[in-house]
Amino acid sequence: MPCLLSPAGDTESLKAAVYGGADEVYFGLSEFNARKNAKNFTFEQAEEAITFCRVYGVKTNITLNTLLYSGEYNTALELVGRLEKAAAPDAYIVQDIGLAYTLSKKFPGVSLHASTQLQVHGSYGNELLKKLGFTRVVLARETAKEDIEKFVSEGMETEVFIHGAMCVCRSGGCLMSSMIGKRSGNRGECAYPCRMRYNGKYPLSLKDLCLAEKIPELIGMGVNALKIEGRMKSPEYVYGVTSVYRKLIDENRAATPDEIKRLADLFSRSGFTDGYYTNRPGKAMFGVRTDDDKERTRLSEIKITEKKIPVSLSAQAKIGEPITLSLSAEEITVTVKGLIPEKATGKGSGKEEVLKQLTKLGGTAFSAEKAEISPFVAGFYPVSELNALRRKAVSELEKEIIKRNAPVRTLYNPFEITSPQEAPKGLILRFEGDEINKDILEEAKRIEIPIWKESFWEDLLQYKDRLSLILPGFIFDSGLENIKNLIDKVKKAGITKLTLPNLTFIPLCRGFELHADYGINCISEKTASMLETLGFSTVCASPEAKAASWKNAEKLVYGRIPLMNTRNCIIKNCTFCVDGKGYALTDRTGASFPVFCGYEHSNTIYNSVPLWLLDKPCDCSPVILFTCENETKQREAVSAYKTKSAPEGGFTRGYSNI
Repeated sequence: MPCLLSPAGDTESLKAAVYGGADEVYFGLSEFNARKNAKNFTFEQAEEAITFCRVYGVKTNITLNTLLYSGEYNTALELVGRLEKAAAPDAYIVQDIGLAYTLSKKFPGVSLHASTQLQVHGSYGNELLKKLGFTRVVLARETAKEDIEKFVSEGMETEVFIHGAMCVCRSGGCLMSSMIGKRSGNRGECAYPCRMRYNGKYPLSLKDLCLAEKIPELIGMGVNALKIEGRMKSPEYVYGVTSVYRKLIDENRAATPDEIKRLADLFSRSGFTDGYYTNRPGKAMFGVRTDDDKERTRLSEIKITEKKIPVSLSAQAKIGEPITLSLSAEEITVTVKGLIPEKATGKGSGKEEVLKQLTKLGGTAFSAEKAEISPFVAGFYPVSELNALRRKAVSELEKEIIKRNAPVRTLYNPFEITSPQEAPKGLILRFEGDEINKDILEEAKRIEIPIWKESFWEDLLQYKDRLSLILPGFIFDSGLENIKNLIDKVKKAGITKLTLPNLTFIPLCRGFELHADYGINCISEKTASMLETLGFSTVCASPEAKAASWKNAEKLVYGRIPLMNTRNCIIKNCTFCVDGKGYALTDRTGASFPVFCGYEHSNTIYNSVPLWLLDKPCDCSPVILFTCENETKQREAVSAYKTKSAPEGGFTRGYSNI
C-alpha cells in the first residue's frame, strides 16, 4: 500500500497533516526550499516537528529543493549537519545534483529524494539517478499514467503528485518569474506569472490536479508515495484533503461525487483536472480561481480533530513497595517506578482515584484505551507523585517510540569527481527559429539545432562535424522509440554531438559527444563538476547563474531566453496551431512573448526582449541564440559580438554580473 505524503507550511499545518492521517510529511526551513513564501520552520521548530512526527510514526522529508550558488553550499551543509545531530529526518528532497553528491559524501547513508524540479520523465535515467545517490524519484507532474506505470515497473521508488496546484511549464524548467522580475522559481521565489492575464485571458493558468478517482489504479501500479501539494495552504485545507485521501487509500477505492465536492470546496480553480495523467492535455485543463470558488471555500467547515495514540496502562500498588506503572503502545512497553505508598492515617486514596490521575494523558499524544491497577492496596498516594510517575512513563514511552521510528541509513559509496579534458573555446550559434543564415556558420565552433527539425540539419550536413542537435525537453517512456529512431538517424548521418536539456537523457546518448544545455540549470561549479564527471564535454550556465567559472563553461550572451516549455500547446488552446508560427502572449504591460510550437506540439514561450551581453567581456564560450531573428538580424548579432557593440532597442541584461 502506498504511503500518503502531505505538505506542511508551518507547525499547525504539520499537525493537521498528522491528525488527518499522513504517513509522511514534507516541509522546509527558511532557506533552500521551493516555497520561501510559506511560513516555513525555524531550526528549533523543525527539530520539534521531526520529534512530534516520530512519536506518531510519521516520516519527515525536508525540502532542500532549490538550486544553490557556490557560496551557499557550506550553509546548506551546516544546516543538514545540525539536523542530523539533533533530529535526523527520514529524507531530504533535493534538486541540485551538486548538493546531492556533497550530502552523500559528508553524511554517508543519508536518504535523498529527487525533486520534481529535477525534471524526471522516464525510467531510462533510473540507474543514473541511483548513481547520484537518490533512493526515490518525485516524478514530474506532467507524466501520464502509462509512463508512471513503466517507471514503477523498473524498480525505482516512485512518488507521484495526486492533488494540488500544477505548473504549466515543464517541472524545473520555468524561468519566467526569474527573467521578468528576478524572482526565481528554482530558488523558491516564484511570483506565479502563469496566473496572470495574457491577451485578455488566462491561457497559462492550470486547474488544480485531482486524482482522487484514480487511487485504485495508482495502488495497483505499485506507486510508493502519493503526494499532496499545498505548503502555502491553511491547516484546514491540509487536514481536509489528507483525510479524504487517507480514507480512499485505506479502502482502495475511487472518490465519490460527494468527496470530490468536498475537495473542491476546500480549494479549486474552476474545478479539477487529470489531463496529464490521462494523456489528454488541452483547453479543459485550464481554469482560474473564481469568486464562486472562493465563496465555497469560505463556507466550508473543517474541524481539525486531534489524533491520539491508544495505550494500555497497568499498575501495581503495594504498601511498602514502589508503585509501578507500565504503558504499552504499538508493541512497545515501558515500566517505571515511583513513590512507596504509605498507610493512610485518615481517608486514603481509592483505586479509582489513583487510576484517574494515572490516565490523565491530555496534552500528550496518547489516550488510555485500557487501564487497570492490580494488586492495589488503599493508602496515601500524593497527587503530585502520581502525576510525576505518569509523566515519567509517558516520557519513556515517547523515547522508545522515537528510537524505534528513527531512520535507518543505508550506506552508499559516491563515485569520485574527475577532472574533465579541456574543450576548445569558441562561438556557439543556436537556431531555434525558422531561419538560418548560412553565411555566418563558419564563425561557429558549434551549431545547435533542434533534433526534430530534420530538414534544417539535413540541409547542413556539410557542417556535420560542428552540428550538435538539441533533444526535446520532454522524453517519456511511451515516446522513447521515436527519440531513439531520431538519434539513430542522426548517428547514421555522421553527426557526433548532442545537446541535452536534461541530465537523465545521458543513457540514451552513449557514443555521442555531449553538451549540457542551459535547461539543466547549472549555476555552480559543484554542479558543473558533477555534469562533466557524468560525461558532458561542456556545460552551459543557466541564465540564472551569477558566474560561469568552471573549466568548460558556456553562457548565453544574446537571444530571447526560453521562459517556459509546456506540454500543452498554448497556441492550439488559444487559436489554431497550423505551423506553430506567429503567436505571442501579451501581458498587462504590453510586453509580447513569442510562442513557438516544438516537438510533439509542446510549446516554448520566449522572453519579450533578447538578452544582450554581446558588449561584455566573456572568458568562456559564448552562445548566441536565434529565435525570431531573420537572416539580417542574425548577421548583425554576430557582428555585434565581434565588435562588442552596445545594445539597441529593447533588451535585458538578465543576471548581468556573469
